[in-house]
Amino acid sequence: TSKGRRSRRSSSGGSAHKRVNSEKFGEGRPVSSPWRWAFVGASLGDCKLYRWSHATGMVLEMTSEDTTKVSVRDAGGHLGVTCVMSNLTAYFCPLDEGDVVLCMSDGIHDNLDPETLRISPSKLGFHVESWRQVDPAEASRARQQFREARLAQILGFSDVLRDSPKLITERLLDYARESTAELRNAEERGAILQRDWTTMDELDRLREKDEVVRLQKSCAGKYDHCTCVAIAVRRMAEDELHLAQSAPLLSTNSSYPHSGSADTLDPPIIKVQVTHKK
Repeated sequence: TSKGRRSRRSSSGGSAHKRVNSEKFGEGRPVSSPWRWAFVGASLGDCKLYRWSHATGMVLEMTSEDTTKVSVRDAGGHLGVTCVMSNLTAYFCPLDEGDVVLCMSDGIHDNLDPETLRISPSKLGFHVESWRQVDPAEASRARQQFREARLAQILGFSDVLRDSPKLITERLLDYARESTAELRNAEERGAILQRDWTTMDELDRLREKDEVVRLQKSCAGKYDHCTCVAIAVRRMAEDELHLAQSAPLLSTNSSYPHSGSADTLDPPIIKVQVTHKK
């Protein structure tokens, strides 16, 4: 196992329970300081979970690589009329005040991946030019570290951003949109070419076809449905208690505070923002 994680797959059904080692998050905080909050979640399919540390600014990828997937189009599991639960995984992660938990679909996290971004493994310390030439275990570690670093770079150290899950989701959606701009333009050119094929001069349409194919093969990024959930954890002010108990837990267009009992000493506030775009 790598990067301070430990996972265990059960003997029945192939589902997994994963505990993220708290030693990973010990940097920059007193050893005697107890964990006040924790994130408990589960994933099925190919979404990814991240923890953005307030103390260090580092990002940790909680979800692990799914080695059961047969192709990039295979989500590894799904719900529906026929459910596939092969990569159902549960997670536990200790949190500090100010931390942010992020969950995102592959329309976002695939564009954090160096292979999707057309970054050669030679630029990340390997002596080969193709990711297919890299040992799978080493490639998985390197790609995960790159995704964590890229996500930390996108988010930066802004306290304003940390306090606004909505701004976080909007920034990640903007990043996915910018990362796929050239590829989407190439696909649009291809669609226009198909529409105008019979009306174009033969030489022009062949020249345009060659250019569209070149762009589709060379452009970085992968465009797909984008959904992002941001959960910010902090202590609650007195005037927020009443609002927190009466507000919905989840909203698709705004942030709402939420807590447990008002009698709880120094309760946490969980602010959730869900944003999704096609």
